[in-house]
Amino acid sequence: MTKRELIDSYTRGDLDRRGFIRGLTALGVGAAAAATYAVQFGPSAAASPSTGFVMNARQQGTTTDEDYGTAITLESDEQGVEIALAQLGVTADLLAAGLDAFSASDFTDAGLPAQTADLLSTIQDQLADQMDALNALDLDLGTAAGGAGTPPPPPATPQEFLGQLSDQLDTLTSALAAIAPALEDGEARQTVTNIGFSVSDQSAIVAFLAGEDPIPAAFEEPALP
Repeated sequence: MTKRELIDSYTRGDLDRRGFIRGLTALGVGAAAAATYAVQFGPSAAASPSTGFVMNARQQGTTTDEDYGTAITLESDEQGVEIALAQLGVTADLLAAGLDAFSASDFTDAGLPAQTADLLSTIQDQLADQMDALNALDLDLGTAAGGAGTPPPPPATPQEFLGQLSDQLDTLTSALAAIAPALEDGEARQTVTNIGFSVSDQSAIVAFLAGEDPIPAAFEEPALP
């Protein structure tokens, strides 16, 4: 059974949590990462045509479980969403600085795939949409959050830029994986979870371009930055 088949079976309820974790570890996924995937996909996860992927509420606070590991403690849902927005903003600023510093030909001259600039531009658009989605939540976030004042200095080379961006996306993936299970508001939890899935894909793409392992290491230890 492939990872995708395991996930599909788990989210349908055909496979219990322990079976899901055992299946992932048998496929070579580390135990900590398998437990994190169990948090992200269920067993309290459900999918329906009307609502899409939903992760049901868990108790607020720190919860220890032999399969789940330890959940972070948030003072409020607003705090979690604001952390997610801040990290998305840092990532967006770094990406914008790199795209301003390097042209499509700079990436190809560095031996990177011809579609590198287009892929990064797509990720830039996705990050903007994700920040909009979080700002649109019915939470008391005050003024629209996300994005940090002074943009970072431009990296010296395309490879250096991709390495920095890969590290930041890894940090962002880790933060989202930690935040999502701790949120009580269903819409906020679903939104952060879905963004986490998208960002993990972005992280894999950038890590591949940077010549690194495309499997997000952040799932091994979800944590706030």
